[in-house]
Amino acid sequence: MAEGNSVDSARVCTRTATVLLAEDEPAVRAMILAVLDLEGYQVLPADNGESALRVVESATGQEIHLLLTDVIMPRMGGVELAEKFRQLRPEARILFTSGFTAEPVVLESKTGSSIPFIQKPFLPRDLTRKVREVLDHPLDSVAAAGV
Repeated sequence: MAEGNSVDSARVCTRTATVLLAEDEPAVRAMILAVLDLEGYQVLPADNGESALRVVESATGQEIHLLLTDVIMPRMGGVELAEKFRQLRPEARILFTSGFTAEPVVLESKTGSSIPFIQKPFLPRDLTRKVREVLDHPLDSVAAAGV
């Protein structure tokens, strides 16, 4: 019976990832956290870029697979957060989100290329699909985006 448990544990580990979520709107943050939690992701929530960096610094030894960040937040926005996060966790992927329709264009102009983005509002299934897509995408092309 112990063997069956170890097989189940291995399967769960390969299907989960840790997501650092930086979102300043409490209701949106709670919704994203709930959706990703139901999908089996471990979510580390933060309410702005500065607090997200504190979470990263306190998570030494813990792998963070994805930063999901709002573009516009108080104290430190998503682009600055992503740049600092990339220095601390170069192996992680980054997914931006915003309710402002011009944000993908702004992000592309700052980085020189298209980067992972999901427009708010989004359906839970669209969020989980995009998260999985970004996690499954080769890191080289994401890191090459300059963020």
